[in-house]
Amino acid sequence: MQHWYSRLLPRSARSLAWLGILIVFAICFLDLFGWVFNIPLLRSIELQWIPMKVTAAICLVLLAIELTFLRNNSTGPHKHRIVLQAPGIVVCLVGLLTIILYAITMTTGKEVSLGSTLFRDLFWAPATRMSLLTAVLFFVTGSVLTLLAAGSRRAANIAHAVMAPAIMASYLVPVTYLLGVQDLHESLNVPVALNTGICFCALGVAVFCVRTDTWLMKVFTSDHAGGLMARRLLPGLLMIPLVIG
Repeated sequence: MQHWYSRLLPRSARSLAWLGILIVFAICFLDLFGWVFNIPLLRSIELQWIPMKVTAAICLVLLAIELTFLRNNSTGPHKHRIVLQAPGIVVCLVGLLTIILYAITMTTGKEVSLGSTLFRDLFWAPATRMSLLTAVLFFVTGSVLTLLAAGSRRAANIAHAVMAPAIMASYLVPVTYLLGVQDLHESLNVPVALNTGICFCALGVAVFCVRTDTWLMKVFTSDHAGGLMARRLLPGLLMIPLVIG
């Protein structure tokens, strides 16, 4: 007998990818709406938690847009490859720049002085600065989407292998909020926002689902006993940290 809630679940990998993309769009547009109209509740799920930064929301939207095009044409070479790779490259550079600024600050022990400019206010001001883990995740995810946009099987295999540890780190963000240990991903007093972590989890799921022909995805999509076991064990493995906590 089919349960009523099973009808609400995605029935294919492409549908699951689309669900992840929609989650990212919804959260990011709510965050941007909250910044424009000064509604704190839209910027963070709890008022005492750090809000998602404007820069992070814009970068997440760019990644979701690229994933939308990749979902519609996930295999084969793309006619306008450079244009399709552009959002991923931009996000990758934003993440790399932020990582470099953090490295300079940690090495010298002083805040980087960039002057009172739009560049500084957008990337490094205390109110708009993303966390170090967020910057690393942007660098990794932007690189992964750039590889996926290449259209080759080898690039997709590499992209999924690189994305696997990134989605694990993303999953730990909402787990730490639920367990009340946000300092685990805090660097220079800038933790990762909960809604940012949720968006990265949704993006990670979409990244894996837009290309199901890689060696990693075949482990879960296979009709053999191994694939069936992997699909059934995955939800339990995701729940173990919460149960232990």
